[in-house]
Amino acid sequence: FEHVFSTVDEKDVPAKYLVAVLTEYIRTLNFSGIAVEPFMYSKLIEVLVKAGRFQQLYQFLQYHIIGDSVPVACQLLSLEAQYPPAYQMALDMLKRLGEHAHILEVLLVKRQLVQALRFVRTARPPLSFDPTAFLDAALESGDRSLFYTVYAHFRTRGMLPR
Repeated sequence: FEHVFSTVDEKDVPAKYLVAVLTEYIRTLNFSGIAVEPFMYSKLIEVLVKAGRFQQLYQFLQYHIIGDSVPVACQLLSLEAQYPPAYQMALDMLKRLGEHAHILEVLLVKRQLVQALRFVRTARPPLSFDPTAFLDAALESGDRSLFYTVYAHFRTRGMLPR
């Protein structure tokens, strides 16, 4: 990677060709039973995004050509502004990896508190979490009814900190 792929100037090499080379390299590593490092997937995603080939990115993720990892999921989260479906694909990847704490963190950062509460309630095995993180996020949202909903949720379950 260091001597070949990182030195390739994407201005001189067509994106279609670079995607094909990276994909074949990843396929060869998988075929040989060699673990593919997340930075290889990151490079492939980077090339696909720069070329605007979002449909191909979606297919690579759907058919697991790009393997699941936390760094790849984080990269997908950062692409949400350019490609909105990347957000859901990242959450799905984190779910497959069993990274419930990361999912919860993402939902709280995005101020999707009701979805975060549902996720906590349905997660198996049950998640341990800090109710104050929910209350802080609800308070920062500026939505009084949302804050009250979150507060009432924890109060009825006896989970409020003293």
